[in-house]
Amino acid sequence: TDGVIAATFKYRTRSEFGVMLNEIFKDANEEKTDGIPDFEVLFSKMGDKNADHLLACLESWDLGEDLTRANLAQLSDEVPAASAALMAAYRSACVDGALGN
Repeated sequence: TDGVIAATFKYRTRSEFGVMLNEIFKDANEEKTDGIPDFEVLFSKMGDKNADHLLACLESWDLGEDLTRANLAQLSDEVPAASAALMAAYRSACVDGALGN
């Protein structure tokens, strides 16, 4: 089902967000075996990195659990669309801008 996570993001300028994106894409180097991506390794590695990146973006959330790396890793593993939606909302706030960011 669809849900809503109320979150408060950390402030970054568009330029600062670009620096962050460089780090994210640097971290996304694929692990390969015989030229084929090892998705088990990739998803495991990126789940932890997703948590790190989200922790760098978020000030708080309303999920009733502490905003910790472990909880963000669990969210990324169990509800990957939620972590993707949080990152998309953060990207929009940093790049597009909106009243009340």
